[in-house]
Amino acid sequence: MYEFAKKYIKTPFGVEVAFDETPHKIWCKECCILCTRVEGGIDVDFIALNIGYKKCEDHDKDLRELYEDLRNFTTVLCSLGVYISIHSGSSYKRKC
Repeated sequence: MYEFAKKYIKTPFGVEVAFDETPHKIWCKECCILCTRVEGGIDVDFIALNIGYKKCEDHDKDLRELYEDLRNFTTVLCSLGVYISIHSGSSYKRKC
């Protein structure tokens, strides 16, 4: 798919790997492994992670824990040259 897009899209584009719909929260160690093991030499620009909240719902857990998780993810991703992608929580498949 990447090679197809590269062939036909003449302007620069970013590649996002999305794990925000996984059933469990992603941890920093997993995040690092995911970013470095993309096959085919594709550079990952963005990664969407399950950081412990559910789409269309308010975050009901400790905000300090969320802050620490985001700080840790940002540190790891920054060192890899990857941006964190946090989706808005809207979903075309279901109504919020």
